[in-house]
Amino acid sequence: WGRHSQCQAVGMSTAMALANTGQPTLEAAWQKLRQRFDSVDLYLGAPLVATVGSFWGTCGLVFALEKLFPGWVKSLKIQPGINVTRREFMKALKVAVLNQFILPVAAFLAMRKLRPKKLVEEAEAVVAKPVPSPLRILGEYLFHYSMWEIGFYCSHRLLHTPRFYKRIHKMHHEFKAPIVLSAVYAHPVELVLGNLLPGQLGPLLLRSHPLSTCFWASSGMMMTSMVHSGYLWPFWRHESILLHDYHHNAFYPNLGSMGVMDRLLGTIGGSAYLDFKGEARKRVLG
Repeated sequence: WGRHSQCQAVGMSTAMALANTGQPTLEAAWQKLRQRFDSVDLYLGAPLVATVGSFWGTCGLVFALEKLFPGWVKSLKIQPGINVTRREFMKALKVAVLNQFILPVAAFLAMRKLRPKKLVEEAEAVVAKPVPSPLRILGEYLFHYSMWEIGFYCSHRLLHTPRFYKRIHKMHHEFKAPIVLSAVYAHPVELVLGNLLPGQLGPLLLRSHPLSTCFWASSGMMMTSMVHSGYLWPFWRHESILLHDYHHNAFYPNLGSMGVMDRLLGTIGGSAYLDFKGEARKRVLG
């Protein structure tokens, strides 16, 4: 027991030392940004850059792997019997440019121009908060991820009701076997209701520092993109990819991102999902 306690103490000391080492770097970088940009730019613009950069960076990574290692990547495909045509790819690309560049940048520029009083006040208050430690950022990330699971599940379940599915969400389900671009292939209403609001739920509740929000926004966007990639990557959490890939294949089960809300509320895939998951894992992983 004494040795176990010593190991725990060493582990905690090491984690704290690493966290303390990163703190001055974060503070120095943040002060430089505050000198260059105003509060609205940092409050809205920084997470925007993190989100857009993360999406296109992840797409670039997937495209590069497909180009450089076509045989290996093809062997990772979850639904090998369904492939997108060039026309479908270009259609998804056009929507991705609209949803993950043109619309968010236009919305940011509009808010920057209008500068609503409440927005400016909130931006100034949040930007002036002390720079969070790396451990604080990690803790907030876990909270944001939990809020995302709840918010995404609820909005996604709403979008699957007949009234909203036909008018809004049906567009996203055009890809029965998703590709990385299909992560943002959605109606603008769904983009706000099903992506933006659930994603910002945690940062808004905690009034998170922009650095913490940026970390969550970039990692969350990468997660969403990889889950829609259509591949069972050996370096990614398999369950989250399979859950959503099966959702596209089967239409309704697996409405959340982690499976927690689905298991609590009875919408997790049944035996058909287990067969789907088992076959994909056996074929891809051996």
